[in-house]
This record gives sequence, structure tokens and C-alpha cells, in this order.
Amino acid sequence: MPSSTSPTTELSPKELKKKRKQEKLKAQAIAIGDWYIWIYVAYTVITGILACTGSTLLDSVPPTVLSSIGIALLVSDHYMLKQRDITPPHGGWIILVLPYLWKRCNILNKSKTPFWLVTIAVTILITMQVLLLYVLKNDYEAANSYMPAVGTRLLQTSDTPAPYHGAKCVSLSGFKDFSDGNIICILDNGKKIAFVPKINANGEEEISWTPYED
Repeated sequence: MPSSTSPTTELSPKELKKKRKQEKLKAQAIAIGDWYIWIYVAYTVITGILACTGSTLLDSVPPTVLSSIGIALLVSDHYMLKQRDITPPHGGWIILVLPYLWKRCNILNKSKTPFWLVTIAVTILITMQVLLLYVLKNDYEAANSYMPAVGTRLLQTSDTPAPYHGAKCVSLSGFKDFSDGNIICILDNGKKIAFVPKINANGEEEISWTPYED
């Protein structure tokens, strides 16, 4: 009676190499597990704390770079899920972050701790930014109520050069300049001056001015 066994499919060297590579990547992805997502959570919390405490450590880092690092971590996590034969959330959710984390937790049927930690960090950061903007806005309005008069008085001294001598400070420049730490006053002749705080010989703070060019 003839044998009914099906013929064994032999893999070509190229296919065998590809299969071994896939198995190696899967093993690596399983070993890495959820590390990328926890690194992202730690990164988000730490950068949020630095921003809320007024730290200058990130002042030289553009916001786009900070965002790119976070997205790169989530993209890496998305890739690792695929290597583990797990269907990840749609890649488009990575940009929104929170939906990606929520769907990821549901897909893996795991604790939603990463989602809640990032949610809390983002909420605190946004709240602090709103409060900071509110305080800065009030400071700007207060400064704009009295600094023009101070500038006008400073320009009345006899040693003030033309065309600044006798000019009148109309108002401070925009809120953007003020939030960047620059107190600039627009004069009635179209010129601008910048206020410069300094310490005099008696150790007291006083305000001087310098011409300002855009």
C-alpha cells in the first residue's frame, strides 16, 4: 500500500536565513518585553518634573527634539510588539500618545499603570504651563502700566543722546519679548529701548536703558 505521508518542504538557504533572523528578532523582542514603554513613562515623568520645577537642564534642548525622543520610544515599542506576533495599536495613535497607551494595555490585557502615570504627568505639566502663562500675563500687564513712565523719566537726563533725549515711552513691546525675559519699550519717535537692571555701588538694584534694534 503506498505511503500517504506528504513530502517535506525544504527551505532554501535564503529562506532559512530569513526564518532564523525572524526567530532571533522575536526572541530579542520577548526578552525586551515592555522596557520601551516603561522607559517612555520614566522619560515623560522626568521631563515633566524638570519643566515644572523650573530646571534649566532642558533649556538648550528644542521642544521638537524632546517630542522626537518620546515618539521614537513609542515607535520602538510598536515594532517590538509586531516582532512578538502581537498586533499593536494603529501606528497613528503614537502621535496622540494616550490613546496608544490605552489601547496597548487593552491588547496585552495588562495593568493600565503606564497610561495613568503618563496621563498624570501630562495633566500636571499642562496645568503648570497654564498657570505660568497666567502669571506672566499679569506681570506683563503690571509692567506695562508703570515701566513706560520709568523709561520716559530716564530719557529726560541731559546726557541722553539723540534721538532718545526727550522721547516718550509709549508702551512695552509684545508679550513674546517679555516672556523671553526682555523688557523693551517703544518710543513715540519709533525707536526702541531695552531696560537693563543692574546693581549700583551701594548694592541696590536700579534700572538703566540701552538702545534696542530689532
